Parts: sequence; structure tokens; C-alpha cells
Amino acid sequence: MTPSPVAARAQELGLPVIKADKIDAEAAAAIAAAAPEVAAIVAYGALIPASALTLPTHGWINLHFSLLPAWRGAAPVQHSVINGDQITGASTFLLEKGLDTGPVYGTMTESIRPTDTSAALLDRLSHSGAILLAQTIDGLGAGALSGVPNRVRSRWPPSSHSKTDTWLGANPPWPSTAASGASPANPEHGPCWPDSVSNSGRC
Repeated sequence: MTPSPVAARAQELGLPVIKADKIDAEAAAAIAAAAPEVAAIVAYGALIPASALTLPTHGWINLHFSLLPAWRGAAPVQHSVINGDQITGASTFLLEKGLDTGPVYGTMTESIRPTDTSAALLDRLSHSGAILLAQTIDGLGAGALSGVPNRVRSRWPPSSHSKTDTWLGANPPWPSTAASGASPANPEHGPCWPDSVSNSGRC
């Protein structure tokens, strides 16, 4: 079995790696034995069993490449490009039984360029999303974040938006966000969680 980049890096650092095709009873027992404070999950492509959701102290934090609840489920980046969305982004949220329905901890936005392919857009989102995921985990560890319900309405960033914005919790506690290539989002121009999502994924 070829290790994933995460597994390969963990092995380089001498960290234990649990290898399993799915989270069955054996894998769940191994996770429980590790007593994780939080579990990060990205593009897993399967559901975590309900019995395993509470194993980490702070749960499983998923990095999803859309502004939830737009484009829940598989292939969110491809759907954004196919449907001509002008802005997309990534969200970190607490995994629960429903499909991408858990409370949202943070988002970052990214303009979709006229020449973007889904691969090019995903490449940008993966880099800025990794920063968002790390900030989210740091915020949870510091007790500075609480999730926002996945169905709250706000507004899209202005149409002149041309760079990445990051939003974390009610009051972003990371003044250094701008140094990472992002800037704290203005609450007036916050990410969009529509009450209902049209076929285009916009509010």
C-alpha cells in the first residue's frame, strides 16, 4: 500500500500511523487508544461511523472545499466551476451524522477566475484551506472558537473582491492571518450561508 503524503510525513517524523481501509471496530479501538484531542479530515470520501464521531475530544474537523451549505457532498469544486460561480472557498466544520451539516468554525473565500479549471482552483484552495484548518485547530485548542449553525444567512463578499478572505468564529482571534496571504474578513462582507441554495450554489 502506497502511503499518502500525510502518512509518509508522519513516518518521517516517527509518528504512529493507523492503516485501515475503513474505520471499523479495530481502527476505532486504535484511534481511541491514541486519545486524540481532535481529528482533521480532508477529502475522505466516506462517512465516519457515528460510534467513532466522539472519539476525539473536540471531534472530527472537516475541511470542505465550498462555502457551506453550498455544494455539500462530493465534487464541490467541480460544481462551482461547472455552474459558473464567481466566488467559492473552503469551510471547516464539525463532522456529525448528516452529510456536511455540522456547525461551521471558519471559512475562506477565493475568486474563481475565467480561465480556472477545477484542478487549478482546487490547488489554490488546498493551500489556503490548509492554513484555515490549522487555524481552526489552534482556535479550538485555545477555547476561542464555537461553531456557527450551518444554515445561517450572511452575505457574499463584494463583487470587487479579488483576494482571499478568512473568517474564523464570531471574533477571529488571529491577527496574523494577513501574513499568511489572507486577510480577516469584514463582518459586513462575511461568507454566505443561505437558507436555501439554488442550482448555481449562490444565495
